[in-house]
Amino acid sequence: MKEEQNKQSFKEEITSLKHQLAGQKGRMQQLSKEVQKWKDYGKEADELNEKRIAKIDEQTKIIEGLNSQVKQLSDASKEQCEKIKKLREELVVANANLEYYKELPWYKRIFFKG
Repeated sequence: MKEEQNKQSFKEEITSLKHQLAGQKGRMQQLSKEVQKWKDYGKEADELNEKRIAKIDEQTKIIEGLNSQVKQLSDASKEQCEKIKKLREELVVANANLEYYKELPWYKRIFFKG
């Protein structure tokens, strides 16, 4: 009788362990799927980051080119400002000469070689 109880107890324990094992296998499959999902997500994130880095590099090159153009235009603007300044000085001299010429008597204007 005790042997039968031990056999029955072992059978119940074996059945219980089989159920636990089946549950653990199911959970392992769920976890494996989740791990794979996160690995795939990581790969997608890496690809997305690579694309973002490539785009940032491209935009950086564009910005550098635009900065170069701005510098060139700034230098050209400075040169034009210098030319304008010189021309204004020449204009002041020319206006002074014109005023002097206008104030001359007519007979001196005829022979003026300014």
